[in-house]
Amino acid sequence: MGTPAKRYFSGEVTPTDGCTCIFNGSTRKMPFVMNRFLYASVLAFLLPLIAVAQASWSVSPTVAPVFTRTQFVQRVLYPNSDGQLVEPVYLNGGFWSSGVMVGASIQYSWAPGWSVSTGGWFRSSTLRQSRLANDGTTTVRQRSLRLPLLLNARTSTRRLSPYLSIGTLIDVPMQARIIVNRTDEPIQRLRLDTEPGPYFHLLAGAGGHYQLNRQYALIVQPLITYNLGRFGGIRTHNPSTDLGLLTQLTYSF
Repeated sequence: MGTPAKRYFSGEVTPTDGCTCIFNGSTRKMPFVMNRFLYASVLAFLLPLIAVAQASWSVSPTVAPVFTRTQFVQRVLYPNSDGQLVEPVYLNGGFWSSGVMVGASIQYSWAPGWSVSTGGWFRSSTLRQSRLANDGTTTVRQRSLRLPLLLNARTSTRRLSPYLSIGTLIDVPMQARIIVNRTDEPIQRLRLDTEPGPYFHLLAGAGGHYQLNRQYALIVQPLITYNLGRFGGIRTHNPSTDLGLLTQLTYSF
């Protein structure tokens, strides 16, 4: 007679005889299990490739007019004399200054609508006040290099869509200039050294993204930036808020 297995493989019994039904049932399930495993493996392999295929880089020139409101708390600036007779500059209370920010940005998009960006922005601003003796004006011209790190979101795939940004900004101050204009006296142009160390800012923006064609897009964003100060510099911190209109022409590749 032989064992059931031998009888099955020799054809003496059919798959529906006796205990061979269980074996037969497992053979019917095996192709289904194998297919599921195959599909899952292929999908796991393709997902990273799809993500890479959707990723893209873009670069853009950046420009923005900037208006800054700074609250000074009895701040005294001591310019370099360079052999001249100079006076310290007293700043107390709220002041508005205006300027411009120019530079370049690079952006990495890893999924439709989502990107991170960074770059280098040069900022120049001018603050002007009347002298205490009312005999002229004192102008403070500040310069800095700004390094942003932003998370950006484009909320739709339409040609014109909302565009949101949030992130942080490191502001590295550079040597400033002080211009003293007294009545009936020569204009003094003085240098002002800055304290070492960067300032840290929080930044948020909401505007529009307009897709010009497949590679070029125009981004316009009103921005607000708040100065958190520098580490360990709470005693000399002057709270300030920047309002700007960031404009970028992006090229994707």
